[in-house]
Amino acid sequence: MSKKNGKNLICEVCGKSYYRSGRRCNTSRYCSKECWGRRSPKIEISCLFCGKVFVEYEGRKVYCSMECRDIDYRLRFKGEKSHLWEGGKTSRNKKMRTNSAFKAWRTLVFERDNYACQCCSARCQKGKRVELHPHHILELSKYPECAYNIENGITLCSVCHWAYHRGTLDTHYCDVIIDRWEKLTNQVAIKI
Repeated sequence: MSKKNGKNLICEVCGKSYYRSGRRCNTSRYCSKECWGRRSPKIEISCLFCGKVFVEYEGRKVYCSMECRDIDYRLRFKGEKSHLWEGGKTSRNKKMRTNSAFKAWRTLVFERDNYACQCCSARCQKGKRVELHPHHILELSKYPECAYNIENGITLCSVCHWAYHRGTLDTHYCDVIIDRWEKLTNQVAIKI
């Protein structure tokens, strides 16, 4: 059986002789899709995390589920074992702002202020999204003991919040924050 540009090959699974032509004649290893499907049978594999036995092709999976994989990765690559580890440099400020106590404080401040900016009264409505920030009236860096005091919080939209910190917030809007500060500290603010 000699044809142009082809070869007689032997199937690696069933051992039959078959002819292949064209560009696949040098790389073909199986005579049919059936033999290709039987090329490597499934074997029993033990899950690397939970130990559960499951059936899969060799070398494809080491976990029985995505949940096992995710939990194992979280445990094995945590802290100093992580490739992203930079010597434990998480700042005190970031730790304070990402813990559950801060999240609860933020929610209570938003609920008290009815999810509306206390300066410009902006709020999320149909078709309009407003990003709200919980602002500490007494600075968190100077008064860490007041970090989770609900009276030390005020709801501001992102525009008013950044304007306040840049010093460009309209004085009419600043009065709301100053009033809350006076009530919190029992002091009178000197307006310049």
